[in-house]
Amino acid sequence: LGLTTKTAAEFEEWCRLQAQNGRFGMESYDLLSRNCNNFSHDAALEGLRLGRGVPQWILEVPQKFLSSPMGMMIRPILEQ
Repeated sequence: LGLTTKTAAEFEEWCRLQAQNGRFGMESYDLLSRNCNNFSHDAALEGLRLGRGVPQWILEVPQKFLSSPMGMMIRPILEQ
């Protein structure tokens, strides 16, 4: 995704703050709407200050899945 001028310590602090404020903590994780792809995207743009994040098509995969016939069948199970 690119090169950063942020140090490992600066990035780790950004990560700690995201967990502390609940943005990317264990309680906020959701397989379809707040997952590792979302974290990676925000980490690239905000935590590392890169010029781009995760490609949009990757971020859209959960919604595309949920709009498919199989996704519509599985969604109620995943939301339990």
